[in-house]
Amino acid sequence: MHDEKDHVRDVAIVLRQRSNLLSVLSIGHGRTEKLFYDHKRYATGLVGSIVSYHVYEARYDYSRVDRLEIERHPSLYHAQSIYLLHALIEVCYHYIPLGTQAGDACRYVVDILANLNAFTSGIEQKKIVCLLFALLGLYPDKEFLDDEHHAFLYAPVDKLKDLFLELPNEELVHKWLVWCLTAYPQGKWCKALPLLVKSTNL
Repeated sequence: MHDEKDHVRDVAIVLRQRSNLLSVLSIGHGRTEKLFYDHKRYATGLVGSIVSYHVYEARYDYSRVDRLEIERHPSLYHAQSIYLLHALIEVCYHYIPLGTQAGDACRYVVDILANLNAFTSGIEQKKIVCLLFALLGLYPDKEFLDDEHHAFLYAPVDKLKDLFLELPNEELVHKWLVWCLTAYPQGKWCKALPLLVKSTNL
């Protein structure tokens, strides 16, 4: 038995699931590849969910958890949001190394998933993924942006979203995503992100 005081509540996005073995990006422990839980009622269907749980035995790549609860399930999302959902999951899973904290990125994705149905246009969804790449420090170089948009690279995280979502240059957004897919070997593992890049509107 574990005392309540020994447990730390955490919030995470489920990126992959194999029975009771989860791969998550969590606010408290970052990118964790192996996370076990005891709830057999959640044997399948958690990918894309926002979950919360109590953590104990936290290690570099392994944590045991209990009292897992689903805070938001993908079944709540509209069909127009599915490419965006899976593109965000792919970026988190393939581009964030195991053991990386990435707390700002996790909070950002949790916020986006909580409002996912509000983002219906293709360009809006592309901007959202570009901003996630920006939070991870993945952009070609300063010369890639014109002078008008340099400021967002140095903006505080809490201001970044508003600045970037106002970015009107669709061609720049498209080139950014293509660069992230082709410049990093992780891009070859992505399936939803290339479809989102090719879309003109969803």
